[in-house]
Amino acid sequence: MIYNICMVKARATEQIFKHPIDRYPRLDTVLMIEDAIRKSGGDYSIRQLWQKLPKKVMWKTYLTVLDYLEYSHKIMFDKRDHHPFWTQLEGPLLERYKKGLLVDAAPNTRAGVRNADD
Repeated sequence: MIYNICMVKARATEQIFKHPIDRYPRLDTVLMIEDAIRKSGGDYSIRQLWQKLPKKVMWKTYLTVLDYLEYSHKIMFDKRDHHPFWTQLEGPLLERYKKGLLVDAAPNTRAGVRNADD
């Protein structure tokens, strides 16, 4: 019976994370990466963003955080350049969304801003 529970937990973890997990990140590490992605505005590649972090983070731990953030719909990746960008509503936008004043973005937009191609 214990074996079955462990296998179910292992399968659930495999669905969330795309990369094998060597270590789990601490909360301050996750928050630091979230803040860096939020401030970057989607201008940096995954590797460039990793190099610009204020503290050093192991590569696999960084990928684990990116997998978690993508799974929880806090970030998305640009299809063309594969740059991570922040998608979670916060502050005034979140308040407008709760009041029903915010509409969904058009299909060809990223975070409500149209691309130069459109």
